[in-house]
Amino acid sequence: MSYCVECGVKLDDSCNRCPLCQTLVINPNDYEQKDFVPKATSPFPITRGEVEPSDKTDFAILLSVILGTTALTCFLLNWLVFHGTWWSFYIIGICAVLWVLIFPPITYKKITIYSYLLMDYVSITLFLLLISIQFSNGSWFFPIALPIITGLFILICLILFFLKRFRVSFLSTALYIIISIGIFCATIEIALDRYFHGKIALSWSAVVLAVVLLISLALTTILSKPKLRNSFRKRFHF
Repeated sequence: MSYCVECGVKLDDSCNRCPLCQTLVINPNDYEQKDFVPKATSPFPITRGEVEPSDKTDFAILLSVILGTTALTCFLLNWLVFHGTWWSFYIIGICAVLWVLIFPPITYKKITIYSYLLMDYVSITLFLLLISIQFSNGSWFFPIALPIITGLFILICLILFFLKRFRVSFLSTALYIIISIGIFCATIEIALDRYFHGKIALSWSAVVLAVVLLISLALTTILSKPKLRNSFRKRFHF
């Protein structure tokens, strides 16, 4: 049993036209697809259009222009209008640090990640040196800032080395990161104690190290026992 495509009335099998609206009754099975001509052009495009992806080099150039313009504008304002202090050096420094952090990884693909980290370390160290000279003639840079930044740089390099050198899993990665956090906290407190008190007396970092030690021992035990490791993986879905 069929129905009219216009008014929906029930049609007899012998009908050539709808008895109500006189619409021609057509059985699609009696025709091929080429026999049907659309009444109007479809409002939707036939081919799929896509936006051309932008080149990473273009983004790097745009970033350089933005950071360079910001640094130059602040320097001119500081030089010509606001003469109090050379505050523009801080903005120029942070623009340089951002450029070093973003531009080389986008532009150069053959440089190792350790080279990127070294450039970041040097740029951040020089920026902190600039700040320390401007405020206190560099008195806190060498005893505080330099050991902390150097320790963080070494820890990140060691984490990357272990992740590339040895078999990596979620638990082993967590173990490396937790140990690094404990060492970094101890480095901060040692640098501060030597600068302010002239001696090393761990307090809050000792608590952090104790917690890190307990978690590290637990993770090491789990990693050394295959059955226990597989059980944790199934239970926590990692």
